[in-house]
Amino acid sequence: MSLTAEWNGRVQELEEFCFWVRLESLENSGAAMLSFQCPVPLPGGAEIPNGATVRFVRDGVCIFLGYVVGVKASRETVRWDCMDQLVYWKAKASAVRKEKPLDQWIREAAALVPGGGRIRLGKLTGTGVNLSKKVFDSRSVLDMVYDGMEETNLLTGKEYLLRDNGGAVELVEKQEAVLPLVLGDGSLADGYQWERRLDEQSYNLIRLVRDDKGNGSRVLAQAENRKSMENWGCLVLQEKAPAHLNQAQVIARAQSMLKLYCRESQNLVIEGMGSPLIYGGSSLKVEISREKLSSWAVVEKAVHTFSGSEHRMAVKLRLWE
Repeated sequence: MSLTAEWNGRVQELEEFCFWVRLESLENSGAAMLSFQCPVPLPGGAEIPNGATVRFVRDGVCIFLGYVVGVKASRETVRWDCMDQLVYWKAKASAVRKEKPLDQWIREAAALVPGGGRIRLGKLTGTGVNLSKKVFDSRSVLDMVYDGMEETNLLTGKEYLLRDNGGAVELVEKQEAVLPLVLGDGSLADGYQWERRLDEQSYNLIRLVRDDKGNGSRVLAQAENRKSMENWGCLVLQEKAPAHLNQAQVIARAQSMLKLYCRESQNLVIEGMGSPLIYGGSSLKVEISREKLSSWAVVEKAVHTFSGSEHRMAVKLRLWE
């Protein structure tokens, strides 16, 4: 394990002084956060300032590169909180998105971020489809990108992941983020909590409408799943249809939305021995025989804690249908 901080040309090695390191990452929900705590004072009386660059390497792989955003001290200890470059993508801007693929839109959006040389792009996977034209007024750059990802999902049926990977923001199809790991029976896990529920993302009737000033809203397209309606009742999602879509495209969009939303939410939290491979947005296999679970799952949230030679983790998972 290697943990270093760099500022004003100075490099401070920290791993041998740290009481603990905590790394938290979420699926498509902004910057990852790394926190660490050390005794006071550090060697040479070093005081790591806000904005310092922090790099965390585990098993020879950089799993976090970010910047100090907060310092909290007591008489005996000091804690630093750091976030990766996506924290700068929260800057608000205005822009007009022309018809273009998601990867090109991300490159344009990144140019709107005043990151002081800290904005770096890595692999941006092509999607093969164009986004619609759209105007953004005083929206965060990150929201603009997520908007494009959501539209691409509806157009292609594929889900994408945006994250900072060791100092470079990358866009990958979630199928590319599948890990060669199994969590559950006899593999890393020593505790779990599991639930299945209908939540705010569960719908079995989709209506897309367009405003008609003379007659009020009228239904342009409707998609439904009758079997689930018999079992769950009627769960309706109604939205305005984008103005640029024709009737056939509106119908296709409704069907895509039904496929995306007509499902129960299955959530699983597993605690156990840590693997540095696991991060928010990655996917892996889950095997828990007691609950008859044998499924692939997406990591919604991963929290890793390192203390001495011990590495623990708590992982929140969303099971695939």
